[in-house]
Amino acid sequence: MNNDIPAFLKRAAEKSGFDRVVYNDAKTPTHPSGITVLPLFCDIRELSIASAILMSRIKEKSKYLIIASWPGMQGLFDCADEYWSLSNDAILGEFYKESCGFGNLSKHTSLLSRNLNLYLEDVIKPDALSKYYDNGITSSFGVASRTAEMRSSTTVAEQPVSKERQSG
Repeated sequence: MNNDIPAFLKRAAEKSGFDRVVYNDAKTPTHPSGITVLPLFCDIRELSIASAILMSRIKEKSKYLIIASWPGMQGLFDCADEYWSLSNDAILGEFYKESCGFGNLSKHTSLLSRNLNLYLEDVIKPDALSKYYDNGITSSFGVASRTAEMRSSTTVAEQPVSKERQSG
């Protein structure tokens, strides 16, 4: 069945309104249930945050990750197994203007998500990224906050001077 998955993904991308831009057919899973898709049509700020900070966390939870996003942005998502870009250039301007946070308020968003859900069962809503980042990394991201311990000047002054420093 693994030989059928690349053809299945190609059809799914085309029928959903995307071009399959970056992929390696040899690495596709043996069943579609092992595939996670994240449609990401946010503004450039959130796209940068997603690629630099959040994708590693999403990838940890996914067996095979496909990012579906803006044309030309595939270089930002090197941890993704595939990158699909929007194939309809006519809606790009209008669609980009409706980006809001990690999501997009355009009518095209629900249509594209619905199309993806017809073919693939694990389609992540972009709002799920807000769980990890909300104007800063959230506690859900799992990074322990550590404060550097600094000695006060009085504590440092009370330290004995070593013999090497006394003679030098």
